[in-house]
Amino acid sequence: MQYHFLSCRAVGRVDDGVNIANQEHLAVIALCEAPGESWDTLWEKLSRYY
Repeated sequence: MQYHFLSCRAVGRVDDGVNIANQEHLAVIALCEAPGESWDTLWEKLSRYY
């Protein structure tokens, strides 16, 4: 996802509080700024991001 924005930084991690092992557990939460293209174009790409 970082290549879609001028900058991204980690601001936390996903934690369900009960240690359930799944693909989201402890995933990085990123704060990204300054998209490299319009939101109309970018949303089409990122709405399928996983």
